[in-house]
Amino acid sequence: MDTKDTKERDFSHPYTPYPIQVDFMEALYECIESYKVGIFESPTGTGKTLSLICGSMTWLRKNKAQLAVTTANTDDNEPAWVLEQTIELAREEFSRNREMLQKRLDKMRRKNMRERISYEQGYKRVKKAPEPVDDSQFLPDDYTELINPEVQRLLSALAPPVEDDFQEPVKIIFASRTHSQLSQFVGQMQHTTFPPSSDLQDLESTKLISLGSRKQLCINPRVSHMKSVQAMNDACRDLREGKKGGCKYYKNPHDALGKVDINTFRDTTLAEILDIEDLYKLGKHTSTCPYYASRASIPASEVITVPYQILLSRSARKAMDLPVKNSIVIIDEAHNLLDTITSLHTMAITRSQVMSASSGLQKYQHKFQNRLNSGNRVNLGYLVNMLQALEMFFERAQKLPKKETAAGTPVTSSALFDGSTADLINVNRLEKYIDESKIVFKIESYLDHVAEENNERTQSSSLVLSSVMEFLRQVNNPDSEGVLCFDGPTKLKYQLLDPSEPFKDIVEDAKCVVLAGGTMEPTGDYLEYLLPYLSPDQIKLFSCGHVIPPQNLSVQVIPKGPSSDFNFTFDKRNDEKMILDVAITLLEYSKIIPEGMVVFFPSYKYLEQVVEVWKRAKRDGKSIYEILGDHKQIFLESQTDSVEKTLSEYAEEVPEGAILLSVVGGKMSEGINFSDGLARAVFMVGLPFPNLMSAEIIAKRRYIEQSVSDKKKAEGSSAKEALEAAKGAARDFYMNICLRAVNQSVGRAIRHANDYACIFLLDERFGKPEIQKKLSKWMREDIREGSFKEAIGEVKQFFVSHEK
Repeated sequence: MDTKDTKERDFSHPYTPYPIQVDFMEALYECIESYKVGIFESPTGTGKTLSLICGSMTWLRKNKAQLAVTTANTDDNEPAWVLEQTIELAREEFSRNREMLQKRLDKMRRKNMRERISYEQGYKRVKKAPEPVDDSQFLPDDYTELINPEVQRLLSALAPPVEDDFQEPVKIIFASRTHSQLSQFVGQMQHTTFPPSSDLQDLESTKLISLGSRKQLCINPRVSHMKSVQAMNDACRDLREGKKGGCKYYKNPHDALGKVDINTFRDTTLAEILDIEDLYKLGKHTSTCPYYASRASIPASEVITVPYQILLSRSARKAMDLPVKNSIVIIDEAHNLLDTITSLHTMAITRSQVMSASSGLQKYQHKFQNRLNSGNRVNLGYLVNMLQALEMFFERAQKLPKKETAAGTPVTSSALFDGSTADLINVNRLEKYIDESKIVFKIESYLDHVAEENNERTQSSSLVLSSVMEFLRQVNNPDSEGVLCFDGPTKLKYQLLDPSEPFKDIVEDAKCVVLAGGTMEPTGDYLEYLLPYLSPDQIKLFSCGHVIPPQNLSVQVIPKGPSSDFNFTFDKRNDEKMILDVAITLLEYSKIIPEGMVVFFPSYKYLEQVVEVWKRAKRDGKSIYEILGDHKQIFLESQTDSVEKTLSEYAEEVPEGAILLSVVGGKMSEGINFSDGLARAVFMVGLPFPNLMSAEIIAKRRYIEQSVSDKKKAEGSSAKEALEAAKGAARDFYMNICLRAVNQSVGRAIRHANDYACIFLLDERFGKPEIQKKLSKWMREDIREGSFKEAIGEVKQFFVSHEK
């Protein structure tokens, strides 16, 4: 491996990197070289994405040739000269293969330049034109289980082999939460070039493929218009396996012509760095399904981008043939990771959903009962039986005391079907039927057709059916650390409690896993609840400061307003005197802070309450709300209004002065960067603790308390000591959720080295050391606390010093 002195290492950064970016890239290189997992925090605006690209690609290019050589078939019993010759041949083959690929891609790149695809014009997703409907299309194929699985396997083995391109010995898999974040990554990658991995090559272009779901990549309107993921999957399979011509975009890799089309698509995607939208347009242009054809690019790719949903789902990784084994897995925006893993393995259903699904299923059964073969009739009968059993369960729940159906109250899976024959149904076999018969798609298509014929606007019973089926699938195959519980008498929730289990496969298979984000503090939760099986020496922690000079940031704890203490605990937050003090504080600051001010509140409900109080309170015939609006126009984040519309209107008024009232965890707190004048000041009103009485928090706290107590007792602690440790761990987890949300919200204010802003923390609890130690490093380095008047003076001086 590379032993070059780090001070001489060139990361091929497209710009002159800041010192903290160099530190980041060095730490990342070292992490890939020597550690199993890295947790990297780099504040928003510090060039984190380019640092991730340059650090990881530099390691890849410097080491993959050696990795290819070390995997060559050698026998330790052979003479030294034979081993040396074998390794030299492997090195030459590696270089020859890359050179051949580069020539092929260069040729494709020149072809693309001559026949440039008109990406700019794009392709609008086409709505399916009305067609005469033959209701036989809604019937499932006759269902039998006559073909033995072993026979099916042997038949598959007789199919001609798929010709794969050569494999890169190691890959970088980059995952992020949204496709827009992945597109930003691809855009940054387009600005980079790296030295070739072999001394025998003059040039080696970066080979990247973006993978996505059918929702992003399907170009067949007969599939893409389906409402649920299950129905889209079934519709796609129905077309590909159908007897009426199949899907015209799907190219069979076992067919000679299909292989040519796939190889052309593959070389086009590897010749240039394309994002998901580019792949979609390329698929339309070439009439080739990008969802399937993009997989042909995986073997020769160096970098693969995927959304969280693909990386973090075992079944999705398998379906996409995602090569996690020995890869470098980089997960960006990883402050969401614990929540994302939990939500991907958490399902909920309501009584109304079950009733709607049952009604839709019975409509379908009534329509087609006499046209179904016995296999379909029996299995549909089982489905109806199970849904009716769930309806009966909810009816019983209505009659139970509130205490027994309170949020977080556990429910046994056997209780779901108590008093019915549904518990005798083989759910695994029923699940197999649902997958193989594509019945959800058939029912959804039929119910949507009926709704269209009757001009009904309705929440599709079929879409609900997909949700109920997914819930039953999850309950039938529970994770080892999950719980089924009530969330009130009309809602059931299956919740994952231990996110380390589904994530463990990735950590064990990958060469290295890097969790990166702008706000990874506090990191304790990742160590305790995501990576508890790793020792400290297997994990590298890195947190850097900001690119801005110290004089460009002011962080102030404001424990008191003009006339009252700021303490927004659950018991005190409704104090109208304190709420009015917030308005007066904002009013005074609005007189000295230029341009935009962003104010974060703990919830939409509390924001509405605060605004209502401000509008009721009068001073000189005007409400406090109107007086504040006279100094800076006020904009409110809404759960219903478009984010783009609100933000656009706010940005337009910023030069004259504007205030944006937002919500922690809302649409404005993630993914939107308030650079420059959009946020010369950010105010955090109170500490945004989650609802302590929600089913999720109750179940999670119980789990943490039980698991910590059991661990402490096993280590020899007394029952009292174990209880204290358990309660402390649950409190710490609860606090971490809150402080991570604070860090994420206020971290959007600084976007580049010349930016400047003030951050105000309005709650006396922000002065406590146990709170401050969980704030992001770049914030807590220069945090100050003072009276309202003292802070006003400092802020005035801060903005005077930044006047042009």
